[in-house]
Amino acid sequence: MKKNILVLIIIVVIISILGGVIIWKYSEISKEDNSSGEIIQEKESNIESVKKSFEMIKKAHMEKDRELYEQYITNQSKTIFADWELIEYKDMEFIKALEDNDKIIVTIKVTHSNNRTEEQSIFFIKEDGIWKMDLIGTLEQNIKEYEEEKAEEPTNELPDYIVVDIKAFPEPPMVNDQETELEVLIKNIGKGSSAELLELSWQIDNGTPGYNSLYGIIIEPDQTESIIIRPYLINIHEDSAGEKTILIQIDPDNIIQESDEENNIFSKKINFIE
Repeated sequence: MKKNILVLIIIVVIISILGGVIIWKYSEISKEDNSSGEIIQEKESNIESVKKSFEMIKKAHMEKDRELYEQYITNQSKTIFADWELIEYKDMEFIKALEDNDKIIVTIKVTHSNNRTEEQSIFFIKEDGIWKMDLIGTLEQNIKEYEEEKAEEPTNELPDYIVVDIKAFPEPPMVNDQETELEVLIKNIGKGSSAELLELSWQIDNGTPGYNSLYGIIIEPDQTESIIIRPYLINIHEDSAGEKTILIQIDPDNIIQESDEENNIFSKKINFIE
């Protein structure tokens, strides 16, 4: 009898010890889970904060509220881009966000007032306790990517750039309207590509020529890219409504060597309204 009681006591002690080990191990796992959860929550919190900042930037664009906009861009951005006119978007959509060290890279989709849509990648950094849009960082990253592409080993084949079409937004476009845009579609029909900066000149009828560039983008063979022209962003003169000839010339200074240098000029007639 005493022997059975002793065995029973030993079994109870062993179960108690094992139970304590299991509880301790579970507690450690819970701590690890909680610790991991806090880190995940911190990341989610950062992105949620960026979303809130984005919503305020969206509100500023939609209402053209410069004062509100400047509360959510970095101080350096405010200084350098002080003279920029705030674009009035028809809509702005938050697509995704990626944390990269001390910044968050956000991909957004914007709809212009003329219904043209495009995706943009912008940087947010934390300044004065608020996640703010870093226009300088965004521009520097674009330049860096362009320089990296430019440093790649060039091919022996040459590109051949042509303009395939010009699209107007809105349709029909309005004369003397800052929101009027011309989208110039450029295709590389050559066998190679170039990392040189692709520029084009444009002219409406016999008006003052303008110049635009395709920053940070290399057009590969059979690829088509677009350059946006806003002809009335700066009103140098008042234009009249009617049919106008849009003249485009790719690489007007012949900086890029192409397989065909004779097909860089394109023109199209577009009717403008008041």
